[in-house]
Amino acid sequence: LRNGRELSMRHADWAPELEQALDVWGAIRDNILQPEPAKPPNAASAPWRVFANRLVSERKDLILLAGVSREWRQKLRDNGILTTTQAALAGPQKLKELTDESAGADIFGNAAANELNAPVLRGDRPMALPQRARNLYFDFENADAIAPDTKPYVYLIGVWDAETGKYTALLARSQREEEKIFRDFAELVGDPAQALLYHWTEHEAHHIKLAANDYPAISSAMRGLLSACCDLKKAVQKAFYLPAPSFSLKAAAPAFGFDWRQHECGAMDSMAYYWDWISNNNEDAIKKVLVYNEDDCLAMHHIHRSLAQNGHFSIVQALEKINSGRTS
Repeated sequence: LRNGRELSMRHADWAPELEQALDVWGAIRDNILQPEPAKPPNAASAPWRVFANRLVSERKDLILLAGVSREWRQKLRDNGILTTTQAALAGPQKLKELTDESAGADIFGNAAANELNAPVLRGDRPMALPQRARNLYFDFENADAIAPDTKPYVYLIGVWDAETGKYTALLARSQREEEKIFRDFAELVGDPAQALLYHWTEHEAHHIKLAANDYPAISSAMRGLLSACCDLKKAVQKAFYLPAPSFSLKAAAPAFGFDWRQHECGAMDSMAYYWDWISNNNEDAIKKVLVYNEDDCLAMHHIHRSLAQNGHFSIVQALEKINSGRTS
């Protein structure tokens, strides 16, 4: 074993599992079974990830349809609909007959977005979000999985100011400094009534609530920040079908031409780089974290700016284009 130990095992104890594994791999080899990939950008585990992502895209696998359950995907396959193109060509009425009213509409909307490679409006109006004097896009990074003896805390609050085009990083070297960066965040925002704070998912709002509970001195300021928060993911999900396999930031932003500068740095990587900085004072490591965080903020701004524009397809227009064959 990896640590030098030895372990005795009886073949008879493992024979049933071995037989099952051989049966599965035999079915794959004989093209009887095609395992369903996961959602891109992580369609498979390393070292197959890049290959699997490309394969899923090339064959227009149904896994690319955001928000469609495994059950409905299998139902489509059982009825000869194997690709996103076939789902789009089937049309909303047939898809509703095969699934149900809600699922059929979602399947067609997502398939149409993939076929047109463009967002498709769920309704007949573009996405409308209130505008305020300051529009800020912010993202938190957490230290909670690499140092198990340390209480989880937010170590980085990154903020992109749409009006000034400036990124600000508020960085804590320890859990003791968490309250300070939240206080600095409130000061950076200023009057919450004059600001909109865009974030992606409930993660950031959840940690602001925790800060309000943990730090009485800034509790009022935190509640003010919450009043200015806007979950951009929810707003986008409510207004659009996207040519993306999910509504995760990492899936949605590339559909609109945004790309992260560091492909080797993800959430867990950034945490490792942070602890490297803490332990070894590695400035190069923390720079990677800051670039990663800034790109997350920029990705939100990019999506919002793209989707707030007029001229997006309605469901009716998408259906007309697909039926006419003018999808390129």
